[in-house]
Amino acid sequence: MKLLFATTNQGKVEEAVQLLSECSVELLLLNDFPKLHSVVAEESGKTFKANAFIKAKAYGDVAQILTLAEDAGLVVSALNGRPGVHSARFGVSVDSRNQKLLKMLAGKKDRFAKFVSVLCLYDPVTEKAQYFTGEVKGKIANEIRGNLGFGYDPLFIPDGFDETFGELGNEVKNKISHRKQAMEKFKILVLS
Repeated sequence: MKLLFATTNQGKVEEAVQLLSECSVELLLLNDFPKLHSVVAEESGKTFKANAFIKAKAYGDVAQILTLAEDAGLVVSALNGRPGVHSARFGVSVDSRNQKLLKMLAGKKDRFAKFVSVLCLYDPVTEKAQYFTGEVKGKIANEIRGNLGFGYDPLFIPDGFDETFGELGNEVKNKISHRKQAMEKFKILVLS
């Protein structure tokens, strides 16, 4: 099966390639389609599901191929769910996002957070979409720890661990992450 994975996030690409490596899927990327270079998927949805659909439809309709897109983010209890769907736009850089989050949580006892991933599989022929959701619960560390992974990984300590994703690395992360859970549901329903 040929499948376009519609993301510009290299970290997500690397994780998807690893998570789908044992499947009979030919994973295509945006760079494989020159006509997609000018496509802009405006993430204007209020939910991860809405944004995943916006991206899958925008790229899938132009490429005319089965398209998988994801919206994911960090949901922090003490911040009323922020950064949420704005996780990637919570600051101008990864470091500024992480520093902003730490500053907003300074002095707060409630450090509960969860990573959420929603995958949207969109078929441009039928215009139908299927959704696959995963989440991993944990807490936000008091400081940046580790330099592995990407995004908020150096701040997120998953339940059952004392280290952040940034310290644990991809081998552990790809066994328990929100993206892993969503991909497993996708593989069971679509690829089996």
